[in-house]
Amino acid sequence: MPVLFRLLGPLALGGGERVTGLNVPKIRCMLAVLLLDGDRTVTLDRLTDELWGDEPPRSAVANLRSYASTLRRALAAAGIEPERLVTTPGGYRLQVAPGECDVELWQSHAAAGSAALAEGRHHEAVRRLGQALSCWRGAALADIPVGPTLAARASALDDLRTVHTEDLFEARLLVGDGATLLAPIREHIAVHPTRERAYDQLMRVLYAAGDAAAALDVYQQARQALGDELGLEPGTRLRQLQAAILRRDPALVRTSPTPEVVPRQLPPDLTPLIGRDGELAALAASTAPVRNIHGPGGVGKSALVIRLAHQLQDRYPDGQLYLDLQGSNPRLTPLPPADVLGRFLRALGVGDADVPAEAAEATNLYRTLLADRHMLVVLDNAVDAAQVRTLLPGTGNSLVLVTSRRALTSLDGGTLLALDVLGEQDALRMLGRPDDAAAAQRLVAMCDRLPLALRIAAARLAARPDWSAQDLVDRLVDERHRLDELHTDDMAIRSCFQASYHALDPAAARAFRLAGLARVPHLSVAAMAALLGDSRSAAASALDRLVDARMVEVDAGRFRLHDLLRLYAAECALAEDSPSWRAEALRRLLVYYVGTARRAVQHFAGVARPIDPALTGPEGTDLVELSTTQDARRWLDAELVCAFAAAEQAGEATGTARRYPTQLLRATSNYALRRDTDGFIRLAETALRLRTPDDLAAEPIAHNSLGQARYYQRRYDESRVGLMRALAAWQSLGDLDGVAAAANGLGILNGRIGQFDEALRWYDMSREALEATGDARLQSIVITNAAEALAGLRRFEEAVLSVRRSLRLIGTGAATTHRMMALGQLGVLYAQLGRVRPAIHYCTRSVALSAALHDHAHWLDMKLCRAEILLRARRPELAHADAAEALQRAIEINDPVRRGSALRHLGKVQAALGDHAAAAHSRNTATGLFDLYGAPDEQPMETFLTGADPTLPHPP
Repeated sequence: MPVLFRLLGPLALGGGERVTGLNVPKIRCMLAVLLLDGDRTVTLDRLTDELWGDEPPRSAVANLRSYASTLRRALAAAGIEPERLVTTPGGYRLQVAPGECDVELWQSHAAAGSAALAEGRHHEAVRRLGQALSCWRGAALADIPVGPTLAARASALDDLRTVHTEDLFEARLLVGDGATLLAPIREHIAVHPTRERAYDQLMRVLYAAGDAAAALDVYQQARQALGDELGLEPGTRLRQLQAAILRRDPALVRTSPTPEVVPRQLPPDLTPLIGRDGELAALAASTAPVRNIHGPGGVGKSALVIRLAHQLQDRYPDGQLYLDLQGSNPRLTPLPPADVLGRFLRALGVGDADVPAEAAEATNLYRTLLADRHMLVVLDNAVDAAQVRTLLPGTGNSLVLVTSRRALTSLDGGTLLALDVLGEQDALRMLGRPDDAAAAQRLVAMCDRLPLALRIAAARLAARPDWSAQDLVDRLVDERHRLDELHTDDMAIRSCFQASYHALDPAAARAFRLAGLARVPHLSVAAMAALLGDSRSAAASALDRLVDARMVEVDAGRFRLHDLLRLYAAECALAEDSPSWRAEALRRLLVYYVGTARRAVQHFAGVARPIDPALTGPEGTDLVELSTTQDARRWLDAELVCAFAAAEQAGEATGTARRYPTQLLRATSNYALRRDTDGFIRLAETALRLRTPDDLAAEPIAHNSLGQARYYQRRYDESRVGLMRALAAWQSLGDLDGVAAAANGLGILNGRIGQFDEALRWYDMSREALEATGDARLQSIVITNAAEALAGLRRFEEAVLSVRRSLRLIGTGAATTHRMMALGQLGVLYAQLGRVRPAIHYCTRSVALSAALHDHAHWLDMKLCRAEILLRARRPELAHADAAEALQRAIEINDPVRRGSALRHLGKVQAALGDHAAAAHSRNTATGLFDLYGAPDEQPMETFLTGADPTLPHPP
């Protein structure tokens, strides 16, 4: 804490570059009284006596109030909060924190120095007494008009200064610094000619320097000064010293003092440190006495803390202690605290025989030695808080820097800094290969942006000038050998991870291996429970311990391993777990994904397609509760990408679990097709690649899925090929459910391209197959789709009846995608029949359902349909709001075709409002988007939005 108030010399306020004085003498006097009373109230009577003595003016109290106001302004000018000067009943109090007034700081250092001198800690006494005397800039209260009380205080302070100056001389003599004391002691005697102790010290300095005659001359000088000034003879001690010199007493010659041990144990700061400026600045600016840098192995904690220690070492002149506690080396046992204490005590100058055997005694001695020192202690690679706790000093003078894998949250007075992998640009800088940017980026990704891995890669490239970055990429591309390649000299990624793994308890270690077994973007608690074959609580506990060990990262409930850790975990699984155990764990995970996905999609689609009994089980039904559509959406948003990724591992599962990709297609098609078409295509291709001869349904399901996906990509010829292949396969298998699905897809495809009669033929085939199976909900979907074809043929009344029949079949249950689309379709049909009110009613209900289901594309389409209805109803001002909102949503979801549709429609509305310039701009922008990305081709929607139907009457 900086000194803000100075009385040991001319009075001064403020710290740093804002030090200022006070021009008015009485205000200086008032401030001195307040400061010397140490944050206590000083009464008005006391202040009056001190400022004016026995003859105060009648306006004394008013003058004090004025002085107080002036003093507050002076405090503010010096950068000190003016509200520190508090008016109290009957007086004033100045709030001063410890260490802010030089008097209090001087007294603290002086007392500690004198105590150290008395206890034989001579080097410490030199330090502390030197710090105390450095507080003085002149005589106490030098420029303050003092009354009797202040004069007595100033005299007492000056007297103590004299005593402690001689204490410092004595301490310096005892540490062997006498040769430099001749001039300071003579100057001191010149100012204080009757100080016998100073004469004693000067005589000893001269005698130790071999000048006995000069020492005896000093005795005569002292005798004359004392006689002239005080009429006294020298005291007993001085006379005894003279006699000892005369007889050449050997006791006067001290053996050479033991030099003070100032440990300088920091390792050299040689490791490159890139991308850590922010962390260094935060750690350097912290005021916490214990700072714990924690993070996964290889992330650069030691390099960071060593760089920080070198930057801070000047603040801790009493030395720096460093020790690797061996908590992250698999070949070494973590050092016991007692062992560390012994090493530190010996570094502090304690002899081997004097190091206490008892750990508690050693801790007490260690803390005693550090109590008044300013030392930097670096504890690298701690295994836990227990290893560190007894190594913490007992006072806040010293700084302790600790690195560890896990966060040491239980250390008192500690602050935490989590260290993670580097950003991509910093990782590229660390790699240092700008000649081949593309290969360097791949290399950085393969090294997981982990500093240790990057150092190894850079070292290998430096050792092989004939290698390019691509050469090393080629060696690392095979995941099975990547950890072998990331090894050079004494640096190896694998050994970096081993220590953390071996420190895990069996349950956490098993969870770690399974986490590496599952090649998915992240794992939830439920997914880990499925892998473990255990409860969610057991899985959560194991994951928490992995997070604490920094072997797993967590973000919003999603747990993930960095790629290199995943590879190491998979290695451990291969080495320690049987193939059957691994396969069964993977099967449980697949059952969890497909079963939970099926239940989640049912909330949106209203139907749940049957899945293979071999992929059913409690993992798919019991681990996650999906009570609401919001629950289902949250699960799908977080986990569907993992469910898709897991399909690549279906070949590693047991037996019928290889059917997982096919079953996941069937379970999720009603949801995933509209939201992740590319991912759905990859899943279908995986299903084809992994299908087994006995899985007869795999091929038609995959082809049907590809046909549907190509439809959403507007690749209609490929869509037809896939759907026809699926239809033929299902017909040969006699699978009516499959026939219905393929025929329905062909109906949708033909309706999209305007072949409505052909579409109706396919819908009839689909409906008849479903009537045979008795699946009313799927029938309702086909009937709704058929209504769209009827509308394309302008058979609107039949289409309305068809949609109403569909809604009756599905009942009045929860919100589903089918209901959302049916209500929107009904709104458009009523509009085409010229019935405004029901048209707006049903479109509005469809908008609300699409918002609830987070179906942005349908929400946008319905907004445009409602805008068209309002426009035809001669309400362009209302239509403008819907069109503008549709445009904004198209921009947000990055759908350029729908953005074009929204702009085109906004142009129509702007023209109706008379803003022809804006309308032309909107239409031209829409045309440009259609030229670039293709025009919308959903025929019924386009017919409605761009057709020349008669304008609807304005609603009454």
